Amino acid sequence: MSRQSSQVETCPPPSPERLRFLRRIEELPIKPAARDYYVRWAESWLKARGHRSAQRTQDYFDALGRSTNLADWQFRQAVDAARILAAEVLSIPWRLS
Repeated sequence: MSRQSSQVETCPPPSPERLRFLRRIEELPIKPAARDYYVRWAESWLKARGHRSAQRTQDYFDALGRSTNLADWQFRQAVDAARILAAEVLSIPWRLS
C-alpha cells in the first residue's frame, strides 16, 4: 500500500461564523429540510463576495433575479439566508443601508 493511499483527507473544522449561522437557522422557524439550502445560499453569497459591500450584494441578487430557473420562493430563500448571515451572524455595518 502506498503512503498516499493510507492517508485520510480531513476537512478543516467549520469556522465560528459557520457554526453561528447553523445554530441561528436551527433557532428560526425554518424547516429542517430547507436548512441545507439556506447554507448553500449563504455560501453562494459569500463566494460572490456579497459580504464586502452593498453594491456586490445588489449585483449578486440582480443576477440571481434574472435566472429563469429560479422560483420566487427560492429567490426569497436566498435573500433570507444572506440577511441572516449579514445581519445576525456577521453584523456587517452596511447591512442596514
